[in-house]
Amino acid sequence: MAENDNDNNNAIVFETINGRINGLFFPSTSRPSAKNCKVLCIHGFCCDSRIFGYLGRKLASHGIDTYAIDLFGHGKSNGRRGDPDFDKTLKAIDEVISQIRDGTKYSPDKQKGTHENLYILAHSLGCTYAMWYETLYKKKISGLILLAPYVWLKDVKKRGEAVPRNTTFYSLLIRRILTPLTLISATKVVSHSILQTKEVATMINDPEIVSSYSYRYIVDVIGFKNTKVDKFSGIEIPILIMHGLKDTNVYPQISEKFYSLLNSRKKSLKFFECDHWFNHAIFFNQNDNRYTESDREPIIKAIESWVDETNSTDQ
Repeated sequence: MAENDNDNNNAIVFETINGRINGLFFPSTSRPSAKNCKVLCIHGFCCDSRIFGYLGRKLASHGIDTYAIDLFGHGKSNGRRGDPDFDKTLKAIDEVISQIRDGTKYSPDKQKGTHENLYILAHSLGCTYAMWYETLYKKKISGLILLAPYVWLKDVKKRGEAVPRNTTFYSLLIRRILTPLTLISATKVVSHSILQTKEVATMINDPEIVSSYSYRYIVDVIGFKNTKVDKFSGIEIPILIMHGLKDTNVYPQISEKFYSLLNSRKKSLKFFECDHWFNHAIFFNQNDNRYTESDREPIIKAIESWVDETNSTDQ
């Protein structure tokens, strides 16, 4: 499914205290790395590291070492599929970052004692992991790039078609109490309209993608981990939020409101004429003729420009 079968050549493995984390590494095409910084990508619901193949190659060509990992319970990483432990996953992310930073794993040309900025780029539910990471492991990273984040905001009534309706969530909550480890297909949680998209059809038919999750994971992580608005809004490191104006999975009003609550002095919000998958700049392949390289270029440039600017002011 990946755009480039050579993604297997980019495979990486990190050993952590709670298990193995697999992923992909796209080294800067200029050696040493032209930007003296790194980006770690974190995927969301029903995804894995392959979703960042296109972006990883683009950022690498811009001089940025780019990593993408499979969260526990996803892709080739350890962990119970569909029911990974959230806190252990955060701990693993911290260990991955430490290994990248200290040069023990996949850090070409790393010079002892030199400082390199490291940014987390996350998509959709991956943003929840990214924000919790910064909240618990404060200022170990240099900034956050959040693509289509979902935060439960009381004042925003229409949140998106990927967000379970109240009646659906109450049913899920009851099942979480009675049979927490039972897996349910993601197709029974989201709105019917999402199931009609080409992207979902592609993902559901991929045997490597986790498409069923435990009631515990859906309620505890997808349901409740997004509600800590006070914690998230208190993040002080630089933040770039990007959202598609045509996103129906998570409506752009979420990002607009959340941006206004952020305390960070270096925050930026950018909207694009795209949906949840950013014209497939974030997706498993770029074969869909609805989108062209020209459609994806503004999205890639926005990320590159923000990294360049943030990196230059933090030296």
